[in-house]
Amino acid sequence: DDPRFNAGCRVRTRSAFEVELTVALRDYRARRLVIAGHHPLQSWGERGGAFTATAHLTPAPVLGSAWVFARQAGLVPQHASHPLVHAYAELLLAEAERTGSYVFVSGHDESQQSLKLGRQLQLVSGTTARGATPVATPDEGDFAASSPGWVEVSLDPKGEGQARWLGPAGELLFARPLPPVPTAVTAPPEADGERPTAAAAPFSKKPVWQLPGAVRFFVGSFYSEAFALKLPYEVLELAAEQGGLTPYKIGGGAQTNTLRVRDPDGGDWAIRSTTKDPSRTLPRPFHRITLANRMLDHGFTATHPEGALAIPALASAIGLLHPRPRLMFLPDQPALGPYRDFIADEVVLIEQRPDEPKTGALPEHLGGAARFRDYEQLAEKLRERPDRHRVDADAMLRARLLDVLVGDWDRHEGQWRFAVTTETDGRRLYTPIPVDRDQAFSNFDGVGLMVARVLDGRTRSLQPYTADYGPLSWLVYNGRHVDAALLGSLSRAQWLAAAALVQSALTDAVIDEAFSTWHPETYALHGARIAAALKARRDRLPEVAAEYYALLSATVDVVGSERADRFDLWFEAQGRVRVTVRPGRGGAPWFDRLFEPGETSEVRLYALGGDDVLAVHGAPLRGLTLRFVGGPGDDTVTAAA
Repeated sequence: DDPRFNAGCRVRTRSAFEVELTVALRDYRARRLVIAGHHPLQSWGERGGAFTATAHLTPAPVLGSAWVFARQAGLVPQHASHPLVHAYAELLLAEAERTGSYVFVSGHDESQQSLKLGRQLQLVSGTTARGATPVATPDEGDFAASSPGWVEVSLDPKGEGQARWLGPAGELLFARPLPPVPTAVTAPPEADGERPTAAAAPFSKKPVWQLPGAVRFFVGSFYSEAFALKLPYEVLELAAEQGGLTPYKIGGGAQTNTLRVRDPDGGDWAIRSTTKDPSRTLPRPFHRITLANRMLDHGFTATHPEGALAIPALASAIGLLHPRPRLMFLPDQPALGPYRDFIADEVVLIEQRPDEPKTGALPEHLGGAARFRDYEQLAEKLRERPDRHRVDADAMLRARLLDVLVGDWDRHEGQWRFAVTTETDGRRLYTPIPVDRDQAFSNFDGVGLMVARVLDGRTRSLQPYTADYGPLSWLVYNGRHVDAALLGSLSRAQWLAAAALVQSALTDAVIDEAFSTWHPETYALHGARIAAALKARRDRLPEVAAEYYALLSATVDVVGSERADRFDLWFEAQGRVRVTVRPGRGGAPWFDRLFEPGETSEVRLYALGGDDVLAVHGAPLRGLTLRFVGGPGDDTVTAAA
């Protein structure tokens, strides 16, 4: 195997392929998308499992039957029953049925076929020159011919068209129109008062599993009672909201349906269903098991249905940029266009995304900046020119302290956006915007999870929300890479100052105001307990911030840039070590931190591209391990005077 085969390709695993496939299907849902792949989703030919009597006699009786049974049992690669081929076809068909109607074109089977699979159309043409293999009798409306030939797909500029199967001499074997391309429908104007402005609905479209008390004691109560409440919501009319919202693509993650829409200024909005689909999370074939789906459905109720609504007031109080989500009821309406069967007649969360509009500026709570970057784009800028690009580390620290206050454990790299502004010296400043607050105040209680946290490290981030923070290392575990990259320059004094600021800003009045955004019925169930727990956590914040700092400071990575850098190590009194990093050509340091021997046991200096220099000042002392990892350039280590 050539190790360079996947060089430059971001899709190197099956899970990455599934993500890219899902994104492509969603992005092109309202356009003609033709998906070409070697293996068909289903087939009336032998490789699809449809064997004729002739197959049992070839190459000889008994032997032919054994070969047929081996292929039907999934023992032979390249056949539909093989686990990998079956999983591939099942994934494509399930995701396609979930998101739209597409045309799949395949070869593999040496025959000519047309199959209607739900809303999907499968075209097969697997041989042009040599003899074809036998096919079974297709279902009514399908086509299968044991003949050489080819299929022609003709499309007009709008994507409409037909498929024609032609035989060896060009004779027409079969023809059928392609499924129509979904088109947007302009909503007709409606008279005042014609549609209701409010509607009552449960938070989830699916029935919520209300378990007996003894069962809840083991599997957890979570917030299932809140999910089952039928509450009033303002109706979301796309034609009227924000001057008119126009759907343009599907977004979101694996569990929820999300519709992306634009306002007249080009501002980007997300409308996310509050109903989650467990079958997208469960591995195949477990996604078919009803009990597994029901259990995971119950697990989703560990996230509070209105938790995200309390975050804006808390974020504003401590000076953080933030989205402002709202819960609304989205009825079926012509303005949804081709997405009417994707998301409608349900409670949704709508919020403006931190992306630059075509005209005008974003509201101040999103920074009002002209440009925004995600975490990966920021990381790339920091690798290229850290002297020209810097993160607002103080704001980042306040954001992470808010995360631990509200128990938001899932703050991985994809949960951040950054507003980009230009400072007076020309440098670019990146101010963090935490997004996707689904896990705020999540409550993973129950004896079963308590036992699981002891036995399986993967579940230890799933903690109940109480006055006690629980194991801090697991609360911040999913954000460990973000913390290491963006908080490594801050001192203990800066951490404690930030904790004191957050603690003083989040007064009882601010916290009570934050929970006033909840429905009274929801607050009556859990609000008072959650607010009391938040106030207790606030009171302990300086102590927890010190623990958080100690956790991150035990081992610190200092990463250089892709250009030439100069690392300076200054060994000072009492075992302290100061580390600075500046451009190799000179200038002010872009990293400067004094490490204390009682706080840090190891510092790792990573030189990336360029010819880097490590200059050592003074005599190294015991107690603090320093590692210098060179890059591909001509790096040198010197003892400076």
